[in-house]
Amino acid sequence: MVHQAVLLMLQALAATPPERIDLMPPAAPRGCVPDNDDDIVVCEERIERHRLPPPRPAAPVRNAETRLFGDAVGAVETEAAGMPNGNRSNRLMARIKLPL
Repeated sequence: MVHQAVLLMLQALAATPPERIDLMPPAAPRGCVPDNDDDIVVCEERIERHRLPPPRPAAPVRNAETRLFGDAVGAVETEAAGMPNGNRSNRLMARIKLPL
């Protein structure tokens, strides 16, 4: 315990404040000056390697349907839904359609 206190005091003695603290923001690059004080202008070089790729289009929902017997048709459908806790519920539904 005493050793830790001594080490902390030595660390505090070795720490020196910086000689100069620059509080002024850097000058804005050319063409990046806001029109008024309320505007926020973001000027940055576009670096493509840091950009996310565009999202891929969603895959079409595929439903399988086939004739079972007579006029009866069987179908299988899938869907996904978000749950309140953040999980994703993947669902599969099998249907048999009979004409009346």
